[in-house]
Amino acid sequence: MAESTDWTCTCGATSFTVRDVPASGAHIVCYCEDCRAFARLRGAEDALDEAGGTQLFQTAPEVVTLLRGAEHLRCLRLTPRGPLRWYADCCGAPVANTAPRRGIPFLSMMGAGFAGDRLGRPVARIFRQSATGRVPRPYGSLVAMVAGVGRRVLTSRLSGGWKSTPFFAEDGAPLSPPTEPAPEARRAAYSRLP
Repeated sequence: MAESTDWTCTCGATSFTVRDVPASGAHIVCYCEDCRAFARLRGAEDALDEAGGTQLFQTAPEVVTLLRGAEHLRCLRLTPRGPLRWYADCCGAPVANTAPRRGIPFLSMMGAGFAGDRLGRPVARIFRQSATGRVPRPYGSLVAMVAGVGRRVLTSRLSGGWKSTPFFAEDGAPLSPPTEPAPEARRAAYSRLP
C-alpha cells in the first residue's frame, strides 16, 4: 500500500493527504508572474524561493484526499482563461492550482504545505525568463515535465479517477465559485516592487 503524506495550511485548519509522494507526481518550480502574483495576493511571499519561484507538486486529483477544512477552500482566477487558484481562507495559504473544469485532471499542490523535503529534486524549473533572481541549476527537463503531465491526465481519464477530486462537487462545479481580485489588488500583486 502506498504511503501518504500530509499537506497542511499555515494555521492547520485545512489539510489533505497525498498518496505516494513523490512517485505519484512531479516536483517543479514555476517562476511565472501569475504564480508569484498569487503568492503576493495571499500574503505568502515567504513561500517563494530566492528567484521568485513557487514550489509545486504536479499530480492527479484522485491521489489527493481532503482531511479537513472544506469550508475554508476558496478559488480565484487571475485571468479569464487561467487556472483556478485555490487557497484556504482560514489563513490565506495558497493550496493548489487546478484546471477550470473537473474533466481535465490537472492538479498542482503548493509545495509549502508539505513538511520537510518530501518532494525530492525538481524535475523542471519553468518560466525562468520571469525569475526575479538567479535560478539555481539544474534546470531539469521541460519535456519530462510535459510528458509526466500528459501521462497522468491520460491515466486519470482512462481509469475514471478524474471524478474523484477534493476541489469539485459531484456535478462538476468548483467547491467554491471562482472570484477575480479587485483591479488595485491585482496591479499590486503583479508589481515587481518588494
